[in-house]
Amino acid sequence: MFRYHIKIPVELEPEYSEGFTCDHCGKEVMKGPFYHQEKNGTDFCISCGDKQGLTPFNGLIASLFFTDDEKLLSDYKTHSFVLFGFKIDSSTYGFFFDDNSNLIFRITEDGSLYGFLHIANDNGTIMKTSLDNNTSKSRYPWADLGVTRLLPVEVVLHQSPQETIPFGELFISGFSATEKGFSLNLGDGWEQFFNIDQGTETVRKYDYTIMVIPNYYISTIHSRERTEKVF
Repeated sequence: MFRYHIKIPVELEPEYSEGFTCDHCGKEVMKGPFYHQEKNGTDFCISCGDKQGLTPFNGLIASLFFTDDEKLLSDYKTHSFVLFGFKIDSSTYGFFFDDNSNLIFRITEDGSLYGFLHIANDNGTIMKTSLDNNTSKSRYPWADLGVTRLLPVEVVLHQSPQETIPFGELFISGFSATEKGFSLNLGDGWEQFFNIDQGTETVRKYDYTIMVIPNYYISTIHSRERTEKVF
């Protein structure tokens, strides 16, 4: 998946010390920002990335979802409980459980769910398992209701990208919170840190800062408010 870099990460990839060539238009680029795909080393300049529908928020968690009551949602096989839901892009959502596992799925335009993927995280050992309809219904009989009905309080972290990233590549491996902010650890070593006092979101890769969003403001929407706005 492509991610936005405010600067060329020479500390992580020294070969970028003299810049790079955009793999779409062939332009020589000497500094950021730009879009970079770690898996195969593909690079797009900002102009080409924008034309491909990429945004600075690709490859990041866009929203978190929480319950407004005491309901508990569990994995009927592992007996782990949902801590919160999350949104990756316009069609990809997930649930994060107290054992650091994820349930990822996609939503069609009519609201139906498909493509359930369970991601287990055993002290850093990741195992991804695709679930058929029968298995997903037996383990998560509540899931068909969808994230926004089960967890109606949406905390919008930033704009949700429309571009769909490769399914299952992005998931949450850990979550922590203090009085000053909270952190989402992503499965490929990236981190989103939200400093509430300073009003910033910092995106890191192995402790190297990739992007800082200043003047940051988190908004909260309840599903009832969302319905009122629609109608």
